[in-house]
Amino acid sequence: MNALESNTAQWIDSQQQSMVQQLCALAEINSHTYNIPGINAVAELVTQFAAPLELEASTLAPKPIPNIDSDGNFTQTPVAPILKFTKRPNAPIQALLMIHLDTVYPADHPFQSLTWIDDNTLNGPGVLDAKGGIITMLTALQAFEQSPHAQNLGYTILFNTDEEVGSLGSVDHIHQHAKQADFALVYEPSLPNGHLVSTRKGSGNFSVVIHGQAAHAGRDFFAGQNALSQAAKLATQLETLINPQNETTLNIGYIHGGGPVNVVPDKAVLKFNARIHELETQNQLTAQIDHLIEQINQTPGFSATLHGSFYNPPKQQTTALAQMMHDIQTLAKQLNIDVQYQSSGGVCDGNKIAAVGTPVIDTLGPTGNHMHNTKEFVLINTLPQRAKLSAAILAAYASQQLPCPQ
Repeated sequence: MNALESNTAQWIDSQQQSMVQQLCALAEINSHTYNIPGINAVAELVTQFAAPLELEASTLAPKPIPNIDSDGNFTQTPVAPILKFTKRPNAPIQALLMIHLDTVYPADHPFQSLTWIDDNTLNGPGVLDAKGGIITMLTALQAFEQSPHAQNLGYTILFNTDEEVGSLGSVDHIHQHAKQADFALVYEPSLPNGHLVSTRKGSGNFSVVIHGQAAHAGRDFFAGQNALSQAAKLATQLETLINPQNETTLNIGYIHGGGPVNVVPDKAVLKFNARIHELETQNQLTAQIDHLIEQINQTPGFSATLHGSFYNPPKQQTTALAQMMHDIQTLAKQLNIDVQYQSSGGVCDGNKIAAVGTPVIDTLGPTGNHMHNTKEFVLINTLPQRAKLSAAILAAYASQQLPCPQ
């Protein structure tokens, strides 16, 4: 079995310069999650780049992103529309392809320009996470359309705009479209060593708003109920739930409250992240967190409200995922690409897709390092390499040289 026709592989190689030009054009536009005009500009470029595929284009409305501010108030922030493309929706095999348009760098962040480190290394905002993945996907699809079996496989592409804040606004759309797909490909970057992610931890972000009773620290100290002290106590209690044996982690990332030191603080906000490997552990940990909040509410003079959830359930090994991993490793070997797998504590939209039972490989983008900081870079030669791998995956399933994972 040929993983990819030689002329198709050669065509992808010939596209490297064009891929770089398109990547640079995308990366020169700031598309922070809350920079809606910037994201819309990126979406317009992506639509132009996708034009050769002759896709049906539409947009989907995400929900606003919920948050608890420093004063404990519930807020909602709008995000840009999701860009959706479809091709052959009635084909017998259906795939979901995904990657996000947003990046982590705000419009006023100093990291806004591109720098060539060497001929194969491009440094810049979003070049790896995940604008390189956008270009990899679109090039792979153009190559796949050259397959004589392309008519057997249809696909939906979702470019969501809120992944860097947890995809809380797009999660319903992700679930809906994942349920309709036989398998999914997500174009987050590979790990820095080039490996693909197999399973992932689950992750939850939580905020606790604690109310106490303000009082003068000198005249009326014992009439006060110190909400900030209660938040500090809760932080230490949460840390007792950390379990190195099963790699359950809780990270206290934020505590805010108080002001003048002669006033007993009457309000505090605590935020933390929790990560787990198994759904059973997630349920146990949720119950333990709820119990700690209930203890505060049973303490005279205090009240506490918990916000948040495990927005990304763990991505666990399944028979279908194991088959898909094996298939991709087989195809990669024929392309002289070394594909290995390892588990990750990080999360992405692959968690959400897997949560509805659809097998997904979620690190099919290029290779590089230092995402989310000013050293972020992508290795240029991995753009066509990963495009070949994706084109081979789609062609193999479309031709039924490999059965769809199930």
